[in-house]
Amino acid sequence: KALAPNLFDYKMEQLRTGDRKRASAVITHLDNAMSFAKIDTSDLELDDNERVKAGIQCLDMVMEAVPQWFAEGKEPQHKGRKLAPKRVILMRPDIWSALVASNELLAMQQPILMPMVVEPLPWGKHGQRGGYRFAMAQHHRLITNVSSAENKRVGRAEMPAVYAALNAIQNTRWRVNADLLSIVEEILSLGGGFAGLPPAAHTLPSLPVKPVSDEETVQRAWGRECSHIRTENRQRRRVIDKVARTIDVAKKMLPEECFYFPCRLDFRGRVYCMASYLSFQGDDLSRSLLTFAESKPVDATARRWLAIHGCNMLGTTLPLDADTPGRKVSSLTLDERVEIIASMEQQILDLAADPVGCPGLMLSAEKPLQFLAFALDWSAMLSAESRGCVYHSSLPCSADGTANGLQHYAALTRDAVGAQAVNVLPQDRPSDIYAVIAQKVVEYITAAAPTESQAAQWLSAHGKFGVLSRKTVKRNVL
Repeated sequence: KALAPNLFDYKMEQLRTGDRKRASAVITHLDNAMSFAKIDTSDLELDDNERVKAGIQCLDMVMEAVPQWFAEGKEPQHKGRKLAPKRVILMRPDIWSALVASNELLAMQQPILMPMVVEPLPWGKHGQRGGYRFAMAQHHRLITNVSSAENKRVGRAEMPAVYAALNAIQNTRWRVNADLLSIVEEILSLGGGFAGLPPAAHTLPSLPVKPVSDEETVQRAWGRECSHIRTENRQRRRVIDKVARTIDVAKKMLPEECFYFPCRLDFRGRVYCMASYLSFQGDDLSRSLLTFAESKPVDATARRWLAIHGCNMLGTTLPLDADTPGRKVSSLTLDERVEIIASMEQQILDLAADPVGCPGLMLSAEKPLQFLAFALDWSAMLSAESRGCVYHSSLPCSADGTANGLQHYAALTRDAVGAQAVNVLPQDRPSDIYAVIAQKVVEYITAAAPTESQAAQWLSAHGKFGVLSRKTVKRNVL
């Protein structure tokens, strides 16, 4: 500490997280740093006897500070052991449970990787690693899930366009959408359970009471029900924990005027954020909590794309009546999407004015929280226009490709048919390659049914379309 006080204090602050795995990593980093700085630590090396003495002193200090945490007991005996049990000091079970729960909570509040408040290191050739700085510099390779040799080979390649694109993405300045964060916290404080947010943990179903009957069938049925509830509760807790961690990161970054997401590539060349939970590539909640740090004036072109983005977040248009279901937004032209938003302006204004009290339109959206973020921005724009002011927006407008891999193949091979199927060529109404392939497969199975027994059985069991939906085909095509 005397030789490197700043390093020591920095590492000690990280140790206070309460996460055992993280603490172990911090200790390892501290050891490496002291070794690099050639700090003599020989006087800190303890033999087994000294470790026992140090442990006893630590235990005495804890027991003196909180004696009510401990009780005297007997050492558990193994079967066949005839020695007299030893008297030991044990921590009370309720205190142990509370400490374990507290440790999990502390660990949850400190994600593995946070966004950066300074610009990430730029990526470059000759092994120049980018992304995180300082203690985390050089810890992340350019490409994930490939060998060191492959990373070195790629690092020697001339690809300035790749580095320029990657550095531009990770140098984008972001900030937290404070208005949406406060609405999300309000929804959760009321118990959650809508707008894609999970219900509170205390609302999870409890296990049924064990039946009095000893009949095997009754006991098995009870066991199956308990297993089903435990599985569902585990899945719900994962969602609850993920939401809590995402919100915790957003609250930590809220005071920052801007921050950055360091990025790298996967083996296909796709760009991915390295930060945990909160990112512009995350789920609906994560994306809705982010806006650009710099706003731009909304002209006619920006207004059009803002409307298209809002309609895309709907996913499906509202049904005209009970007999006329809504249409998939992905099948609509861009002009039709703009018209839909224009026809819903009053509903959008109502949602923006009272998201919790009048959430109907938000609840019908495929991505409810991102649609709410759009509604707040659209309402603010209309308000500015009514005052004759130019509105400045910082809301990110999402755009996605259609089967990106097939788009690349169509462009590389100059395949006009394939290009039209994946929307590389301009056309008024978007094509849906997955639905087309699903229809082709059904036609093939139908034609094979008279002579192929398996095809006939499939048609008989599932009907003409059955389980072979667009969603089923999509994964196999990708």
